[in-house]
Amino acid sequence: MKKKLVVLLSVLMMVGCVCGCGQNANDDSWDESDLQAQEDSQDDDSEYEDDSRYVDFNEYDDGSEYDDDSENADDSEYDEEDGAEDSGEEEPEPVDPAIYADTLLKYSVADLDGNTHNLYDFAAGKKVIMLNYWGTFCGPCVQEMADLGDLERKYKDQGFEIIGVTMDMLQDDGSYYDGVLDEAKDIVRDTEVSYPIVIAGLDLLNDLNIYDFPTTIFVDGEGNQISDRMEGARPAEDWESVIRQYMELD
Repeated sequence: MKKKLVVLLSVLMMVGCVCGCGQNANDDSWDESDLQAQEDSQDDDSEYEDDSRYVDFNEYDDGSEYDDDSENADDSEYDEEDGAEDSGEEEPEPVDPAIYADTLLKYSVADLDGNTHNLYDFAAGKKVIMLNYWGTFCGPCVQEMADLGDLERKYKDQGFEIIGVTMDMLQDDGSYYDGVLDEAKDIVRDTEVSYPIVIAGLDLLNDLNIYDFPTTIFVDGEGNQISDRMEGARPAEDWESVIRQYMELD
């Protein structure tokens, strides 16, 4: 009987050991599986997070780049349009020769390079024109030219122009006096005037009968005479006062 109990206990102990080992094995297996699952899950999560960051980063860059390019494109287009508008100067309206038919601007003249013009060509878009009749032989004429050039540049943008009409260039037959053309060019270069210098034709010389130099006459943009004949040279401040008077700047 005693032996049977011992055997039974031994069997029970063996069964217990087997069950325990099996449970431990199962526990170990679950732990390893669970750990592997967790690691896989973490790897998946990490990969997902990395992918998300990558996508978000690209989307941000693409969006910003698109926005910047669009804005820059719009600004560029706006600037180009503005620049075109700002830089575009309004061209003077075509001149109607009939307006000047009975005025001091009706005459045809030549410039110092031999090109032909009408005096009214220089009046387009101008408010006041100062006709300065001068000669290369005339010291006072030449002496005041630099001052006149400065005044023309100062008030040009406000609608003022000077035309220097050279009166001693042509002989009675219409030919040039020897050396006078070159002398006129030298004077223009030395005085640095930028207003037009032209050569009076025979019709202008005969019509105006000017014998005192310089002689100056002011006309408006349509050639109407607005001053008397003003003979002799004047200081720059005197001419500026006259110019401002006829330009109605005072």
